[in-house]
Amino acid sequence: MTDYDELYLHGTNPNDDDTDGDGMPDGWEVVNALDPLDWDDNNTDSDGDGLKNLDEFLNSTDPHNPDTDGDGLSDGQEVLTYSTDPLVPDTDADGLTDAQEVALGTNPRLADSDADGFSDGVEVQAGSDPLNVASFPVTISGTVSYGGTLTGLVYVAAVDVANSNAFVSILEAPGAYSLTNVPTLKTYIIQAFLDTDANLLRGTWEAQALFAGNPVVLTNTRANANMVLQHPTVDTDGDGLSDYDEVIVHGTNPNDGDSDGDSMPDGWEVQYKPTLDPLISDAADDPDGDGLPNQQEYGLGTNPISNDTDGDGMPDGWELNPLVNDAGGDADSDGLNNLQENQEGTDPTLADTDGDGFGDAREVAVGSDPLDPLSYPIRFSGRINYGGAQTGSVYWVASHASGAISNVLTMVGTSVVYNVSNLISRTDYTLSAYRDSNRNGVADP
Repeated sequence: MTDYDELYLHGTNPNDDDTDGDGMPDGWEVVNALDPLDWDDNNTDSDGDGLKNLDEFLNSTDPHNPDTDGDGLSDGQEVLTYSTDPLVPDTDADGLTDAQEVALGTNPRLADSDADGFSDGVEVQAGSDPLNVASFPVTISGTVSYGGTLTGLVYVAAVDVANSNAFVSILEAPGAYSLTNVPTLKTYIIQAFLDTDANLLRGTWEAQALFAGNPVVLTNTRANANMVLQHPTVDTDGDGLSDYDEVIVHGTNPNDGDSDGDSMPDGWEVQYKPTLDPLISDAADDPDGDGLPNQQEYGLGTNPISNDTDGDGMPDGWELNPLVNDAGGDADSDGLNNLQENQEGTDPTLADTDGDGFGDAREVAVGSDPLDPLSYPIRFSGRINYGGAQTGSVYWVASHASGAISNVLTMVGTSVVYNVSNLISRTDYTLSAYRDSNRNGVADP
């Protein structure tokens, strides 16, 4: 203060820097709003911080601010309890305020409380224990390799098993990585993934890797934590295709087992590409022409691009069991096996397909139509008379457009009775007879 200010503004003695003799200079008292003429205000604690005004002067603190350096500890605590600097928020310059150190239990006057070579601030930031010499931040390093064609940033992480905290490194491409400031004395899962869709999340279809040495209990720097990115085999929608194949190879939805909504799983359709397409509704198509649309083929378990899945000569759509070779079976016991029924067009479950009273096998053997109820075997009977002198067998002949049927009869006396079966209804026959006197089997003139 100037002498003028002392004499005329404050009434202090310009020849005595401490007019009231309280140990605090007049100028300091005036600047800090104390009374330079009050000899007893040195014993007052104006800001209630535990330091009297005289102590505030001696420590250069603000007598009206209980925490001069704003570090969270009062000036009194710093001076009287912790012996820290009330004018410096971080007395030991370790990156932690004095109040933080007190809360953590570290020494606010010692930058490395546990003497492990890492400052308390570095340890707290990394997550290691600044009070445990065996707990400190280290580095995990290695390489991430990949032999596929996908692209994107590579995310490498060491995930703390206890609390899921992750230490992450981002690579522009597969290669060397380094995870720094990872605390020891914790257990980690080291992993990586290729963020092909750039959404910062590990997709179930994206290339990924887990370190073979997981879980890793970290005690010091860990090198050679190498990993190889692989395409995952997870099948989220259970359609028989991995999520990777769905997204990258086929373009189907890995979260929908039937991408085209045709009631056939993507994985089943993919087996028969390109005839079937998991992105096009083709349930009603019948590409193999076996009478079964694709949806039925799926339900039966048959091959939609082979009309005879079991290779027994009968189309899948016609068979009783298209997955079993049952060509030789005879389900209706009519004398025709299943393959013959298929060839004749008869019903393998009905012994008499046309319901005309004659079994399918008999009709086929005779030559009548087993599919036409008006076509069936018939019988002709009658008598042949002869009064001449020739001898020899008598031939009875029924001729029709496609051939002839003959019976050989033995005549005793002047007549013989004939009874011929297995002729066919609705067929025009010409009936004739002759005596084969010369035994050549031909009707001679």
